Amino acid sequence: MSEHKKSVTKRIEYSYNSIMTAKFRNFRKKSFRNYTLSCVLYALGITVIRGGELLSLNTLMIFVNFFLIVMSLVMIMIFGSSWLLARKLKGNSNVYTFSADGIHILNEANKEEDTLGWDWIRSYEITRQALCLQINTKKPLEIILEKEKISQEEIELITSWIDQSR
Repeated sequence: MSEHKKSVTKRIEYSYNSIMTAKFRNFRKKSFRNYTLSCVLYALGITVIRGGELLSLNTLMIFVNFFLIVMSLVMIMIFGSSWLLARKLKGNSNVYTFSADGIHILNEANKEEDTLGWDWIRSYEITRQALCLQINTKKPLEIILEKEKISQEEIELITSWIDQSR
């Protein structure tokens, strides 16, 4: 069968774990570095204002405390927003059909259909557990295809279509 006739169809159900995984991936890739740098600058600023030495145990303690507070708040926000979104989308799922022509999406809850080109995928990453497709939208969104549910041949086919569209 030629590559243009092939397609890969996957049903993805929104669950707490899938939403939380996507949110943690996005946080790790985009925000963690910014929060860490902010905590370092805060610790250095507080040390300078108090008239202490920049490279001291006091600066380190301020950084660690502030970093733990900020990361705790971020984790609460990630867990909470994942839980709320999972409750909102409970039982909702999409069926994605990937083909050489593009991506066909069927929302099973409201029977809406949409067909998009491969430019809708900003980038992809193959991890040990999944193929992660980053969507080209303002709000960070990922489609995570777990390797337990997708074959290596299907992964290669999808990534080749993405690479060909660039």
